[in-house]
Amino acid sequence: MKFVQRDMGAAAEASSGGGDRQLAREIGIICAATTALLLALYFSIGWLVDFTLPRISAETEVAWFREFVPATTATNLKPEQTAQVRKLQDLVDRLALGPGVPRIPFRVVLFDTDEVNAFAFPGGTIAVTRGLLEKIDTDIGLSFVLGHEIGHFVQRDHLRGLGRTLGRGIVFSLIFGGGGEVFTSHTANLLDLSYSRAQEKGADEIGLRLTYALHGQTEGSDALFRWLAKKQTNSTGLNLLSTHPQSESRIADLEAYAEKLKRESR
Repeated sequence: MKFVQRDMGAAAEASSGGGDRQLAREIGIICAATTALLLALYFSIGWLVDFTLPRISAETEVAWFREFVPATTATNLKPEQTAQVRKLQDLVDRLALGPGVPRIPFRVVLFDTDEVNAFAFPGGTIAVTRGLLEKIDTDIGLSFVLGHEIGHFVQRDHLRGLGRTLGRGIVFSLIFGGGGEVFTSHTANLLDLSYSRAQEKGADEIGLRLTYALHGQTEGSDALFRWLAKKQTNSTGLNLLSTHPQSESRIADLEAYAEKLKRESR
């Protein structure tokens, strides 16, 4: 059999058109499609987390994070600090008896830092800083702060923030590399979790409601916000304000909600 080579013309090209220009066009299409897919994955994480959260019980959360201890937890406490933590634990235990609070073993720990702040961690851990205790020392003022953190547990804000942080970290690792390091880097940096203003307002209302249920009054609940309002909102060490509503606005909202609680209790 004699082989006869034929000219296949444009059909000989694996892709339509052929040439460098066509190749660049196809690469552009692939890059655009990949980018669109990753962006869709990135923005779907919030939906996926919101869909999954109701299916994770508080008991399951505690089982998952029972052994978790924030890296900055103070150890070798001084006697007066031990007494402070016990007092806070007693307040949390009584606040947690309020309506709507998940029946999980809340635990109070101390962060030995000047920063004025408090945190809610998955599994029921509430961290309070030394700086906050130096500014707020009344039972009602502390009850509101602790009740506010319990409010984040009620709303599952801490798990929602953790899920979104991990999920988006995974997407970033797919785009920029990094592999499994994303898990350790993000779980070790839980302090970076922040909440939306709506979440903060909801936690404020829950904190005030729990404070009112425990003490029968709310006067003094806004002590932290009144102290913060005197400071520059973006001053060093006031990270509490960086993602939170303005203190003046929160004070006004608390006063309005306190009046509502009083009317409902009559």
